[in-house]
Amino acid sequence: MSTYEVMDANRKIKRDIQKVFGDDFLKILTEIVLNSDDSYNRMPEKKGKHYGDIVIKLNRRTRVLRFLDYAEGMSYQDMKKIFRFYGGDVSKFTQNKQIRGLFGQGASDVLFLSAFHQYPSYIISIKDKEASKCSFIFDGKKSIHLQELPNVERVRKETGILKNGTLVVFGLGESVRLPKQKEIKEKMEGFYMLRTILANPNRKVSFYDGDLKHRLSSKAYLFDQEFVLIKDKQLHFSFDEEMVVAKLTVYKVKKEDPRMILVKDEHGVIYEESLFGLEGIHGARELAGELVIPSLSTILRNYLNKEKPEEILRDSRDGFDRRHRFTSAMVKEVSKELETIIKEQRTNQEGGFSLKQHPKMVEALRSANQYFDGLSLSPIYEVKEELFQEETIKFARDNITITEGKRYGLHLYVNPFKIGKEDIVYLEMEDNPYVRLSTKELSLQELNQISGGTLIKHIGLIASKVTKQGIQLKARIKGEETRVEIHVVKMDILYPENGLAFKDKKKTLVAGNKSHIKLYFDTAFIPLKSSVLINMHYESMLFPESLEIYTSKKHLITKDIGVLKIPLHSHQYEEKIRLSATSFDIVTKAEVEVKSKEETAFIDGLIHHIELVFDQGHFQSRVDEEENTLQINGAHLINQRNLGNLRHKDPKNPRFDENELAYLYELIASESSKRYVIEKYRASSKVLRPSSLFDEIQEHKTKIYKMLVGKEDL
Repeated sequence: MSTYEVMDANRKIKRDIQKVFGDDFLKILTEIVLNSDDSYNRMPEKKGKHYGDIVIKLNRRTRVLRFLDYAEGMSYQDMKKIFRFYGGDVSKFTQNKQIRGLFGQGASDVLFLSAFHQYPSYIISIKDKEASKCSFIFDGKKSIHLQELPNVERVRKETGILKNGTLVVFGLGESVRLPKQKEIKEKMEGFYMLRTILANPNRKVSFYDGDLKHRLSSKAYLFDQEFVLIKDKQLHFSFDEEMVVAKLTVYKVKKEDPRMILVKDEHGVIYEESLFGLEGIHGARELAGELVIPSLSTILRNYLNKEKPEEILRDSRDGFDRRHRFTSAMVKEVSKELETIIKEQRTNQEGGFSLKQHPKMVEALRSANQYFDGLSLSPIYEVKEELFQEETIKFARDNITITEGKRYGLHLYVNPFKIGKEDIVYLEMEDNPYVRLSTKELSLQELNQISGGTLIKHIGLIASKVTKQGIQLKARIKGEETRVEIHVVKMDILYPENGLAFKDKKKTLVAGNKSHIKLYFDTAFIPLKSSVLINMHYESMLFPESLEIYTSKKHLITKDIGVLKIPLHSHQYEEKIRLSATSFDIVTKAEVEVKSKEETAFIDGLIHHIELVFDQGHFQSRVDEEENTLQINGAHLINQRNLGNLRHKDPKNPRFDENELAYLYELIASESSKRYVIEKYRASSKVLRPSSLFDEIQEHKTKIYKMLVGKEDL
């Protein structure tokens, strides 16, 4: 008989490493910034040219990050204590409580994730004229290599560490999406876990994005001018026979303000930003502030260091585990207080209340959304983006399958070096009841230029009826032509731009129910028998759920396109589920919002639901673009004239007669048409006369209104 060590499979180790951060750039960056901040917090405050400096440099080409601080540094023995035992409570090595070292593995996770993807992954530190290096290695298993660096002055020169301090170097895998250069500063400054650090006058965080330098500051996120609703109100809740005392401060903010309630300990360490399950309640988005729990760090460490450890904080570094007894008790007490504040605000402002949806109105919203979904243009892309040399003209594909009732934009590519400015592209298709063309000829001026000089045009196709055999479409210029065979079917067909895409980027699921989300793949990018890894990050769960599917013939719905049905389940409470699907180096993401059973009328689409609000402004109705909500202003003169005094309607069960419903249908038709047309031309490079926009809005509004009320009622 023999005994063998059980080794985890490579893919399981990969999932275990990646699950901590969920490919989130901000969470990865935060771990290292927090370590530098902790190090400064352990030092007695002092003045100096570089005291409190944290320098971050990102090389987008190599995807490598460098972090440099001038704090206390680490010795060889310090590194050994901190990094040798993964998952220990590193905070026990210090008497300073103002640090976040609860997991004891933040930097380790970042560096091992980098090492897994074969990037440089190391920490160099100087403390009291001694230099040390810790390299992180992944070769089937995790290991570290510690060494003392003899030439300290050379180390200073190469790292930029002037006295004591630390340099951290690591890379980001391809699945980690880097924010755009124009957005990255704002995203970092707004990230809740960094706000205290970036607003600290004793910290100077500099971020270099290639040649661009940013001084990061979160002062704009401080509560210094907002109206105070309650200040340091004591809340009490208990769990495991332990009484917890907290102080809640709440401010009045604008609805579009991204801030919520920060959960902090007495040292200002932030653990979560939340609305405690009230995100869907009207008025909750106008509350922000902080919940300070002085005993929080002690509670978390005590439970982490128990004989049977319990992690009250999620191991994914983004808040509290919703299943834990501590979290349940905290959420229950705080949400009760916030609900009281919301009710008081409604009374004081004579403000709006949520409008529970009438069944006919629910169907009206659903019909309007389906109408506009049918108008949306679904692009059909080229299999490979490469400049063709011999052809003058070609379609993206030789054979396509499209969905009945939908519009598609088939890419047509033209070689600009083989045509003149006056040449015309002619489109030919036999008369048929199945497929219609948006145009029959194109001039050179109507084509858009893409990389490499190639010209491109979306050829609009309207799929009217299911075909029995293929329809031939030809494009001809100067005697040369290209062809595509078109088939129309009833099933939903989506051509993913990069080879992999969820059908719905955002989806809604009722609490306690099961459903699925469709994931489309293109065999030109992802051949059959390829692995597709799906990660599902539930807010309430400690670890993400993972599912690996291998593409096969049974998944194909056309010659080239396949669809995977990803199962979803929800708990009995509201939360968000973030999904990511990865195959080769292709990554796509989606988000599922779980709504309570009381919100079963929630609808996906252009307009999700209807709200009755009271605003002294001049708007009659409008769509809140962030929430996709149709807001009807009960204080507006025209609405009062047609609907009467809306304040006397029962907010829990409003009833409308047929005349009132017909008026509400008009608002739905008008606002949804405006929203669609505005979004359509926002994404277009065309410049149209205002009258053209108004004409298109009127056209859609009339069609939708007829559809909603029925021709017999007109």
